[in-house]
Amino acid sequence: MSTFDQSEYLRSEHFQKGVKIENKRHSLIQSIAEDLRRCPKILFNVITPTGKRQFLPTFGELQETDLIEDHSKIDFATDFEENERLAKPNIRSKNRFSEYALRYIDEIGLLGNYHFQINLGSFVLTQYKKNFLGSKVPRKVVDHAMAFSKLKDIVNEDEVRNKIAHKVHGLVFEMFKPRYNIRNNKIAISSKLEYSTVFFNPNRDRKVAIKLRQPQPEAFISIHELPKLVLLDYLSKGKVEELIKNFIQSNRQKKLNIDFIKKVKSLLPGEDHWTIIERLPDNRFGSGYSDVQLEIISERKRVLNGVLNSYSLNVKQIPTRILDHWLNIQDSNIDLLFSNRIRSMKSDCLKRLQAFDINSRHYTGRIPSYTEMAYFLVKDIVSMVISDSKKSKITSFYFKKLVDCILNYSDPEKRKLFFLIIASELRLLDLGGHPFLGRLDLHNISTTKDFYVSYLQEKGCKMVSQMDSYTQRMKLVDQSWLFTTFFQRKWNESSGMYKLFVRYPKMDMDIPLKIRRWYKPHSDLQSWLNKTSSSGSSNKRGKGVDLPANLFDKVICELLRAKLNDLNVAYKPDANYNELLKLWWSSCNDSVQTFYNLERQYFISGEVVKFHIGTCPNFKDYYSSVLEAVFRRNVEERTLEQQKGSVLPDIQITDVEDPFKHTIAETEKKIRILQEQDQMMLLMLRQLMEDDQLFSFSEGDSLLKEK
Repeated sequence: MSTFDQSEYLRSEHFQKGVKIENKRHSLIQSIAEDLRRCPKILFNVITPTGKRQFLPTFGELQETDLIEDHSKIDFATDFEENERLAKPNIRSKNRFSEYALRYIDEIGLLGNYHFQINLGSFVLTQYKKNFLGSKVPRKVVDHAMAFSKLKDIVNEDEVRNKIAHKVHGLVFEMFKPRYNIRNNKIAISSKLEYSTVFFNPNRDRKVAIKLRQPQPEAFISIHELPKLVLLDYLSKGKVEELIKNFIQSNRQKKLNIDFIKKVKSLLPGEDHWTIIERLPDNRFGSGYSDVQLEIISERKRVLNGVLNSYSLNVKQIPTRILDHWLNIQDSNIDLLFSNRIRSMKSDCLKRLQAFDINSRHYTGRIPSYTEMAYFLVKDIVSMVISDSKKSKITSFYFKKLVDCILNYSDPEKRKLFFLIIASELRLLDLGGHPFLGRLDLHNISTTKDFYVSYLQEKGCKMVSQMDSYTQRMKLVDQSWLFTTFFQRKWNESSGMYKLFVRYPKMDMDIPLKIRRWYKPHSDLQSWLNKTSSSGSSNKRGKGVDLPANLFDKVICELLRAKLNDLNVAYKPDANYNELLKLWWSSCNDSVQTFYNLERQYFISGEVVKFHIGTCPNFKDYYSSVLEAVFRRNVEERTLEQQKGSVLPDIQITDVEDPFKHTIAETEKKIRILQEQDQMMLLMLRQLMEDDQLFSFSEGDSLLKEK
């Protein structure tokens, strides 16, 4: 097929002769095909003006033959929609691959008996009048109803409500909007077709008499692994479900089984050979381990893999907690971990304040919006509450009220309402409330920005000028809550000077619950296993197991090697997934859309870098000549500044190269990922159309041109 017009093709003889597609499948095909014709925005931004022209709207002159005298024959609605479409640049502004892949997996039943988790929408559990500052206000309690099902099968709101509510009358959806429940770039799966169900709260004194019992997930799939699922199923039908099922069963029978853990431990060297390694927290320079420790850990993993191979497992599939047990790695001193967390909290305050300081070397110019400030402040206020009982009282009702008050803090009425909520309703200024909110002069703070800055200063960076009793000079002293509560200046013998140390206070009655939990030691392995493998109460969501990122890699690589062997295509013995995929794709006479090969144009450090991707082995080859020019210019400018008396270090080539390396390499990596996703979308189209030879990028840019 040399050209491709989706609307004409979907009405063509191919469909009339037996390819029957439901409306949702039809819609998915149209959406995928339309996206494949569009240039991704990140690519559009880095191609030359000449390359961009083909994606911009063009309006030809009105031809005489186009004039229609009989206006009754004009379909104004259709013409308007067509003109509106032509007036827009042919650019893909949003990456919808994950959405398409999930719909495709559901459509063809790729996961077999497994179902994705669907967020059905907000379900109203109860409504009542709440006492708020002496008056009754309507209160609505909602929860997100979940299901494990196919999204396309969830259509009728009444049917879904009946499945959730059973015989309980009066329960309704606040908003029925079924969608895939993607959280933290992961989506849950389960082999059971289940919906949330209501149950009565055993605590009859609570105002919320009904709760939702959520269906339990068995595993989580990273959305970054969706291209591999599509490819593996294309190469071998049913293999995806088989691998997932085997992994989940293995996880239940072996990895979370204390007897299996002990058996593997007995097959490894004892502590006399494998001495205990203390896990150190990572720092801003990288891993907290020394190079020697990293080599030891790597060797231990090699030995462990030898033991696990007989169980069809490897170290990449083992939870970190169990892996540490086998490798004799223990958590570092709790004081050190606590110190790092407190220092990180203080550093976050400083960085947020520096966003407003134009003279700071960390100044980014990226000042948060008032909405961002308000949400951050309320979340931080809640997280810093001392008493568990006071913290549990801050429901979504109060959270929204507080956000609204801080967002509109310039309004005197909102300032007054905020103070009444924290003082009278939530009692955050009382014992067990908030540790430093009462220190702020809330009545004299008049804007959201002032509140944000004052709060951060009081929390972690409040510099006050004081007289030094030793030098008799004024100096800046940190009087913030974090510094005065956790930091202590002690004499250090090795350095011969005073140094700041973080210590946990002996009396922790005024320490927030969140920070108190930081200082608790980790539970032992058996307790962790009990917590991980059991969901606890009937309403508590099971954790499920994270499917490892490399679960499908080995099988895919084996299948790709087999395909290449059949085609007599040579490849390196150690070729990885990406290299094998590229060879196989090329061997199938498939290319990519031509816009991926358009000339690039980057503006970096006042210079223009132009190149065609793939013409040089390394990214550095594209910008080496420009880099030299920029380096010479910067050296000359620095020399002039030094001659004028400025004490500045010499310019290094690495200082100049970093912007080039980061900008080009990172952008091209993102473009390559989009390119691979487009290849998978082409495979999805072929499967949906039930024709393996239907579409090809290599046949005259069939997806880019229209009849």
